[in-house]
Amino acid sequence: MSHLQTLLLDTLLGTKHVDCAALIKIQERTLCVASPGFNVMPSDVRTLVNGFAKNPLQARREGLYFKEKDYKCVRADENSLYAKNGNTGVIVVKTHLYLLVATYTESMYPSVCVEATEKLVRFSGVVFFGYLISLCSPGVSICHDEESKSSNIQQSN
Repeated sequence: MSHLQTLLLDTLLGTKHVDCAALIKIQERTLCVASPGFNVMPSDVRTLVNGFAKNPLQARREGLYFKEKDYKCVRADENSLYAKNGNTGVIVVKTHLYLLVATYTESMYPSVCVEATEKLVRFSGVVFFGYLISLCSPGVSICHDEESKSSNIQQSN
């Protein structure tokens, strides 16, 4: 199991209110990592990326087709998509480079799934996503200057 997969398991699945989680690279439209047994197909990746690429209001009106189910969007904006199908749902939170995806089942509290997913993105900031960049993109690293509180991305040749 990769360090990144362990991080997703500990921070999201560890809440007991996230059933499955995945991380998608937006630019490449590829799956970076997923929790065990969470098979996110390329068509599902396209659906989620397109949910943000198109007008989020369109996703809200039309809903999402994800994992062979129709989901009704209950929130769709430039940062987040929340969709449900009965008592199950999918939460997708966008960063500059990634989509963080979390699902919940009927025995879980959707609000806890939302909170865990949104907090992971907010809390993580440079440290988490710098770690992701280095794991998912060989030759790329994040340099963070504590004194100036600034960060930059560097590509090695």
